[in-house]
Amino acid sequence: MSDSVTLLHISDLQFGRNHRFGRLGLPGPDADFDSLLRRLTDDLAALRHGEHQSKPDVLVVSGDLAEWGLKKEFDNAGEFVEKLTEFLDLPDRSRVVIAPGNHDINRKHSSQVLQRPRLSSRPSERRSI
Repeated sequence: MSDSVTLLHISDLQFGRNHRFGRLGLPGPDADFDSLLRRLTDDLAALRHGEHQSKPDVLVVSGDLAEWGLKKEFDNAGEFVEKLTEFLDLPDRSRVVIAPGNHDINRKHSSQVLQRPRLSSRPSERRSI
């Protein structure tokens, strides 16, 4: 048994209308390369079979999975994480850590909470919400 744990940490995927991948419009056989998943799995395969034979034990996905906190964006992010987890051959979901970021909040649905008065830093002016 190895004493080390290898983490794969990816951040700021920002699935949504302005997502950086899937918009190149590559033709024919290159069309599959036009995705974040394909590019990442190609690189991970090279690491797995290369000199270091590195394979992540844990997947950490942090901050800004979505662009605007919309359901479709989370559906796309969820599909990406699921396929990446399968590619990594992680034994179960306990090996996947997800930490949301500020873009993962749907501000339209959260506007009432976001517009609540803030607590004052002066004790004499504090009031409960």
